[in-house]
Amino acid sequence: MTRSKPTPPNYYKPMMPGVVKNYGSLTVPELRAEVIEKSKKTNTPLPPGLSTMKKKKLLEELSFSSPALGRHESYTVRALNLTLLEVEDAPVSGDGNKKVEQEVIMERIEANSLPLVYVDGSTMMERVSDFTKLRRGDHICVGLNPLRKIVTAFDKLLQYMAHLEILNAYHHFIMYDDVDHLSKDGIPMTKDDKPVMICEYSNTPGGALEQAWKYGLKSVWDSPAPWMRIPFYDYVEGCSTSAAGEGIGIYRIKEDLDESDRDLIVKNMDALLASHETYSFIYRNCEHAAFAFNPKRPVWVSPQVPYLMWNLFRVLINASSIYFLLNNDVPDPRTSSMSDVHVYHIFCLLYHTLATVPVAMQSVVQLVRTVMSLTAKKERKDLSKPVFYHLIYKEFMRACIGGGLACLCLGLLPKMVRDTEQKAIAASLVLLAYTISNGVFNLSCFVTIRAMLYANGGVAVPMVGKKGRSFSRGREKNKEGNTKYNNTKRKESRGRSTSRSRKKK
Repeated sequence: MTRSKPTPPNYYKPMMPGVVKNYGSLTVPELRAEVIEKSKKTNTPLPPGLSTMKKKKLLEELSFSSPALGRHESYTVRALNLTLLEVEDAPVSGDGNKKVEQEVIMERIEANSLPLVYVDGSTMMERVSDFTKLRRGDHICVGLNPLRKIVTAFDKLLQYMAHLEILNAYHHFIMYDDVDHLSKDGIPMTKDDKPVMICEYSNTPGGALEQAWKYGLKSVWDSPAPWMRIPFYDYVEGCSTSAAGEGIGIYRIKEDLDESDRDLIVKNMDALLASHETYSFIYRNCEHAAFAFNPKRPVWVSPQVPYLMWNLFRVLINASSIYFLLNNDVPDPRTSSMSDVHVYHIFCLLYHTLATVPVAMQSVVQLVRTVMSLTAKKERKDLSKPVFYHLIYKEFMRACIGGGLACLCLGLLPKMVRDTEQKAIAASLVLLAYTISNGVFNLSCFVTIRAMLYANGGVAVPMVGKKGRSFSRGREKNKEGNTKYNNTKRKESRGRSTSRSRKKK
């Protein structure tokens, strides 16, 4: 006896014809309200999700009044991965009965939701737009300035370079107090009207001279940057607006901290102040301490150290190519021998191997590493889909434009040396081409994002949906002219085998 397959509940027949009758003129809230109203009148439950069969049924039921409607005038139900009530605007192509292969949807990200990727390609950081939102235990980073508190104009210049994303070297510290309000002079204050304090491994040239005067030069050599507690205003002075508290070149590492975590961080900072652990650039610097204080990520790590080491290693490799660049004249075919021609080609190959290839490899490796980290964060729900696409597009363009411009510059340097004889400039570009191109890309990206924020109030991010199957209504003809149905039969081997299939076997 053959078992009859149970008929699934029909969610769409009572409501969909009425909903899509004038579908192109409805807005998203109106469509949702009408769907809910239809379901209440017909006592039809709304589907919690869309299975494969429900997706197909929904696509067969939908029909559009006009195929030429614009993106702002027509809406389509994204039946691939969303429920029936999640409706978004998207372009309609064809006669409305076929699902577009790749559905492009524009999302807008607000300014406060735009994170930046740290140098390790994984950690997220955000701009500090309001000092009053800073709490104790927050991990803050600013532009690295080894000559701080000497020339105020130079301090401001480095802060603005960090704000424009030109400077990619950062100094780290931890907030020791909560910022309650700002004084009339723009100084961050606590509830008790005391200056907000921070803890850091740091020093200034004046502080180093004072330390050497009191304790000798050996103390500066042993501990050039002691762990200390200083006012937060040292990094805010001249780089904030007293009315709004907007920081320039000040970033916060995105971390998930509760009150107990913040209290534990303050306790550990007090313990480090009492222990007087010495500073070490490679093994114990400001970044090591700032990352290790997070109780949910107690890792004594400094991503900038390997990043700096790799860049120094690449620069050394690029420097070895300068000899082959400056001592490789084009041989004259009338007076040169075959060995001279071979030497010329060998020198060209060695120059590009030592100059162009390392820069291209660094761009590709950095892109792959960042994409893998961002994808893992998206799968763990740590990043929203619009932010994920925004960061992916930005890093992809960084590899294409930043790395591409550097490789193009390095490729044209041999011709520049032959034509202009500017060997000093060519040697400098070999060492600085990637740094300059990366800085130019960061600056152009910053300007573009700020222009979009000023014009639209947000950054428009195109998101590409999954590829959908094309479902045409009724029958269609194959190449031989025979009529066939679009619905394909399921395999009989799926699930339990019926008695009819047993007899066939």
